[in-house]
Amino acid sequence: VVDDQGRYLGTFSVYSLLKLTLPKAVLDKHGLDNVSFVTEHVAHLAQRFGGRRDEPVTNWLNIHEVAHLDTPAMEVMLLMLHGRTTSVPVVNKENGKLEGIVSFWDVLEKLTGENH
Repeated sequence: VVDDQGRYLGTFSVYSLLKLTLPKAVLDKHGLDNVSFVTEHVAHLAQRFGGRRDEPVTNWLNIHEVAHLDTPAMEVMLLMLHGRTTSVPVVNKENGKLEGIVSFWDVLEKLTGENH
């Protein structure tokens, strides 16, 4: 997600969607070993999601580390690993504008020499 000037604000991903939809009780940072006590059905989750439809997406952005045009490939891979993400935004150092995204598929292509 970028602002009106193209500056990177954050990423709205499937993880953002899950945070919007799942009950707060199961989103505990420390994790739960068992969530069998949660009895909500998909219809309840859909209703919860629908109730948030008018909220701005900027309320739910994931803010991860970013790469720059001169960031080494190994560092980008470490950003993916440590951030538990499959893509890393590439942001211009001077103006904060989004230049592109390095995805898991980009890394895999470079490692294997195959186009996926």
